[in-house]
Amino acid sequence: MSPMKLCVPGDRLCSTEDCMPGTGVYLRHGYIYSSLAGYVLRKNEGEELPVISVVRETEAQLLPDVGAIVTCKVTSINPRFAKVHILYVGSTPLKDRFRGTIRKEDVRATEKDRVCF
Repeated sequence: MSPMKLCVPGDRLCSTEDCMPGTGVYLRHGYIYSSLAGYVLRKNEGEELPVISVVRETEAQLLPDVGAIVTCKVTSINPRFAKVHILYVGSTPLKDRFRGTIRKEDVRATEKDRVCF
């Protein structure tokens, strides 16, 4: 097993022809670059191209991602949105506090006019 490759923000990792972008990376001019300092991780998830991601040394700095299930504490409410502090991502507690906003329109897919804060 080869040692994991370290990278810093801005390191060019591969071409978009060779890999698909995952978390901790960004696209620019046909190449995938690191947006974090950490380890390069390639996963072949049954797709044509492997997914390349950058992960930090410890998962203590777990970041909420789009589509993640989170547990929040509501800190304030107004007629348009609720402000929250994100406490857990999945079943993992966060060491750092993240803030979020839940808009009235995002609470449910139907009957949005019946949502009241």
